[in-house]
Amino acid sequence: MKTAKWKRISKVYKPSKGYSLFGDDGVSPNDIEQGALGNCWILSAAGSMAEIPERLENVFINHEDTSTNGISKNGIYALNLYALMMPIVVTIDDRLPMNSNNRAFYA
Repeated sequence: MKTAKWKRISKVYKPSKGYSLFGDDGVSPNDIEQGALGNCWILSAAGSMAEIPERLENVFINHEDTSTNGISKNGIYALNLYALMMPIVVTIDDRLPMNSNNRAFYA
């Protein structure tokens, strides 16, 4: 069984080294990597939205807290999502389960 350590992406992928929240080439439906976490419902929605990259980028609403590459200085992201056609704001942190090579598990 693989073990994961929860790490802040802003510490592993430093913005000063040129890393971006949306990757080197921007948002793409091909960025999705489904694993065994059981989050296919959100990944399929994100993949669909990524057909038009601005749609997915606009889900993130705390742009004033981010650097030019989209990585939050505080490790906190606010997302504007919808549940039963009602807008809700979901706040997440930047901790991801990573393997020993600093590769994220599951997505």
